[in-house]
Amino acid sequence: MPQVQDNTQFFIRPENPGPNELVGISIEDYSKDLDSLDITWFLNGVVQKKGGGLKNFEFITKGLGSVSKIKISTGSSSKEITIRPTKLGLMWQTNNYTPPFYKGRALYTYQSRAQVIAIPSFVTSSGATLDPKTLVYKWSVNGSALGKNSGYGKNVLPTGGWVLAKPVNISVVVTSTDGNFKAENSISLGGSVPQVLVYENHPLYGVLYNTAIPSAFTLNSKEISFFVAPYFFNTNKRDNALLAYKWKMNGRTIPNQTNPYSLVLRIPDGQVGGEASVGIGVQKTDDTLQYAEFSTRIHFNADNADSTQTI
Repeated sequence: MPQVQDNTQFFIRPENPGPNELVGISIEDYSKDLDSLDITWFLNGVVQKKGGGLKNFEFITKGLGSVSKIKISTGSSSKEITIRPTKLGLMWQTNNYTPPFYKGRALYTYQSRAQVIAIPSFVTSSGATLDPKTLVYKWSVNGSALGKNSGYGKNVLPTGGWVLAKPVNISVVVTSTDGNFKAENSISLGGSVPQVLVYENHPLYGVLYNTAIPSAFTLNSKEISFFVAPYFFNTNKRDNALLAYKWKMNGRTIPNQTNPYSLVLRIPDGQVGGEASVGIGVQKTDDTLQYAEFSTRIHFNADNADSTQTI
């Protein structure tokens, strides 16, 4: 009679359980009729279920560092597996531009670069946490394995630069070198478009990052200085030579800007009032999808202008 330990297959759901998680286990053995056998399930040596044809078993794992030994017995034959709960977090980050005092992380935008970082929690029964740099990582993007980026200690995946606008699925399988621990996880990395916001650069208070210039406003001073923030472009410097700034007023390009991300507008002497449309477009010259623009309509009245008042 074939032995259970040679032919019985365990199917675990989920395949790599986490802590305090419901786990379902089923068995199959095509060499014998399990439905006709008395099957006993043990958890850490204690009988949990016993009866004819009991091919399924459920239990809840304990915390990280716990060990669950599952054993089945069909009388003269038996087989045992060990389950160690694990956790695996994934996070991404970019080096895209954000201005000072920005709260939050920079968004991932089309054609920008990113890093995906795996954060495994593999805890032994003694309470020791395995060093992530001692584990083995197998990365894949949209189901295609990344052999060069996989291997021992490679918990960081440099990625990005895609032209495709569709979200990209990034997955990783992490194992310990002895095979006792295993976890897998995936994230969807979807790009967004960069943004251009314009702020007032006040002569007394500096750049007023707390309030962006709106799409229309009334100018209450004789001049105003605009300051551009190219949010989430693939650079960490607004004065990157690959960022092309193009200002326009009333549809006409404003040439020869000494400081391309800044513009000073003054009400001409003798001008009673009126309005003007001012716009800015920013292009990352080596990344065709890295473009954003902003425009505003300014209403002004020279008779009411104050040289120090904000908008």
